[in-house]
Amino acid sequence: MASRQSSLLAGVSFLLMLAPVPARGQETTSDGPLRDGLVAVASAPETSHRSWWSLWSLSSPYDRVYLGMWTFHPFSDDPFRLETNNGAGLQYRSLLAFTCLNSFDHRTYVAGVERVWLEARRGVFAAMLGFRVGLIRGYDTELLQVAGDTPVLPFAGTVALFRLGPVGGEISWVYRAVSLVGAVFF
Repeated sequence: MASRQSSLLAGVSFLLMLAPVPARGQETTSDGPLRDGLVAVASAPETSHRSWWSLWSLSSPYDRVYLGMWTFHPFSDDPFRLETNNGAGLQYRSLLAFTCLNSFDHRTYVAGVERVWLEARRGVFAAMLGFRVGLIRGYDTELLQVAGDTPVLPFAGTVALFRLGPVGGEISWVYRAVSLVGAVFF
């Protein structure tokens, strides 16, 4: 039953990722959109010429080093048990490289791309809602039956980021896991 629920929620999450963000007006400067305040990127001039496959999103401007990762599994028998995954990684110009010990104690490697749907900035505070797609290695049939047939799996998930000056964190949801990650921005 939990497998069916997680498959259904993963499918709904994927469909939500395809939904366009409602357009909102934004102020501009001679350098482009004003970055202070709420910006729905679907209304940004950079997205007006893009086709549907860009998912009405922009590259993530949040370059960062990841330090630490904690995970819980909402569809498990103990949904609020927080696990430490010893994660570390880097995100630069929307490209993500990350490694951690997954919940089955296997070394996992992630490579992907992050895109932004909505962001808000006010002074030293920033928040972002977006998504990631990429490849993940280090799982077997404990995660998905098909993982026994291939060493690398595709993934898609949502991400919310919060930044206060040079430090912050994010919460992301992929497959059956919700992850919390600390970050230092550069």
